[in-house]
Amino acid sequence: MSLRAEPDLRLFLTTLAEGDSALLKLVLDSVADGVTIANASGEVVYQNPAARAILGIPADGSPGDVPELFYLNDFSGIPADEVPLARALRGEQTCAVEIFARGPLLADGALISLDARPIREPDGRVVGGLAVFHDVGARKRAEDELRTANTKLGSWIGELERRAMVAKLTNEMADLLLSCRSTKEFYQVVTSFAGRIFEREPGNMFLVNASRSAIELVASWGGGAPTERIFAPDACWALRRGRMHQTGGDSLGPDCDHAPSGGTPGYRCIPMMGQGEALGVLHVHAHPEERESSEFSAAVADQRLRATVSVAEHIALALANLKLRETLRMQAIRDPLTGLFNRRYMEESLEREIARATRSGGSVAAVMIDLDHFKRFNDTFGHAAADVALRETAVLIRATIRADDIACRFGGEELVVILPDSTAQGAGTRAETLRAAIAGQQLRFHGTAIGTVTASFGVAAFPAHSTNAESLLRAADEALYDAKNAGRNRVSVKPLLPRESVAPRKLTSLRPTAAR
Repeated sequence: MSLRAEPDLRLFLTTLAEGDSALLKLVLDSVADGVTIANASGEVVYQNPAARAILGIPADGSPGDVPELFYLNDFSGIPADEVPLARALRGEQTCAVEIFARGPLLADGALISLDARPIREPDGRVVGGLAVFHDVGARKRAEDELRTANTKLGSWIGELERRAMVAKLTNEMADLLLSCRSTKEFYQVVTSFAGRIFEREPGNMFLVNASRSAIELVASWGGGAPTERIFAPDACWALRRGRMHQTGGDSLGPDCDHAPSGGTPGYRCIPMMGQGEALGVLHVHAHPEERESSEFSAAVADQRLRATVSVAEHIALALANLKLRETLRMQAIRDPLTGLFNRRYMEESLEREIARATRSGGSVAAVMIDLDHFKRFNDTFGHAAADVALRETAVLIRATIRADDIACRFGGEELVVILPDSTAQGAGTRAETLRAAIAGQQLRFHGTAIGTVTASFGVAAFPAHSTNAESLLRAADEALYDAKNAGRNRVSVKPLLPRESVAPRKLTSLRPTAAR
């Protein structure tokens, strides 16, 4: 290709350094965009410093011609005659394009935005071409960095909002747990709040059973984490060590026997401790999306781990408090020997059931039970054996009555069963079943058979035989006295017409020994 420039264009470029045109050259040399001018023959006749810097041409180096400058730099494989400046020299109007330039002059490559225009004489003849371009790689990198920073910032803001929500939910859960009156309410609160606190993280809550021989599942959320429903205490590493155990991710901890081995993405077992003893364990599985290894994810995982421990501590504290309240309540309303309700609870319950029956027009039956010849049994086998007989009889009664029935120890060897929504006749039939069961049980004391005991039953009902709780108990006691006088080991139902020959007796006094 000829290196001779067109006369008019050469004259223009020559005069850039003369007179008023010197200012134009200063401007072109100062702009940040690269400017390249070629004559109609394709020879580059001007190139400002920015263009040389972008294309990697030394300040004293020759820019060459269009093929050398653009084609040899391999603009993303664009043929030489399709390079925007080459098209401009043919008089074609081009638009800005972004292309990668690589080659001997751009060793590391550059993303270039290139725009080329033909230079025309007034008559329309093309005398050269003008290419304006700049390296947009830095802008792209800055945009990418800004986009990454915005994404990370958004994630942090989202995580901070989640932390605030978790803290709020944890406090609400703790407040409700401390107000629960039963384990049923307790489990419902845990299930409801854990499902929101451990969003996308399924889990279970296990508690140590009464005999401390097994760990039992009592609550689940998020579909529940894969694990055994009942397992031995030593099957969980967290309960063995008394501190949190974690698997998956960077943790090298072994799997617990109660969880599937090799589970992904891992799980956390947090022991729930109360008053120096293990109450249970919180088992939470991590969500698959939390397995990233970036610094941000590590910080998030650490925070969520802390939240899990906090939740476990709140549950343990509330559970220990509930168990203590239940223990105190049981001591207040239960007889320590038989496990039946005590007399005070019986009197309160009877008043409540009679009031309910009065409102609904229903009935309430009371069954008075007295073990026959219990003093003789006590004298024969001793107090310890007599206590066994009372406990076994109480166990039998509780296993026989309905869930809504109330079995109580009235005093000594006398027991009372309150039967809501039951007539005297219906209560008499059920009392007969209970009498036969008591007479048929074989008692043993320290492995030695001590025979059997029998019981006498007195049955009365409200409103058929009484107008209030006190008169109902008196009527049942009178029927019991009739059963004793008739030979014991039998059921006596109070007749509808009161027998005037039977004088009312005080319930606080025991019967004469002969009557017992």
